[in-house]
Amino acid sequence: MKLIALGMLIIFLGVAVVMLGVLKSIQMKESADQKTDVKAGGVILIGPIPIVFGTDRTMVLISIAGALLLLGAYYVWRSR
Repeated sequence: MKLIALGMLIIFLGVAVVMLGVLKSIQMKESADQKTDVKAGGVILIGPIPIVFGTDRTMVLISIAGALLLLGAYYVWRSR
């Protein structure tokens, strides 16, 4: 039951983050005279081989940290 509740919480948080992002983008369109800087990054795991990408060094480091956090959580979960 705890995993079901955790899954529902994660889904709810994901929907909330998407909604906040949409509201933020609408707000940014209204003030179009401001210059924006878009940064992105991610990790693709193909078996044990990680492929890390990003638009700048900071996003690559954040992506690596996120991947390590997820791998650590996976190993803790599987060791039960």
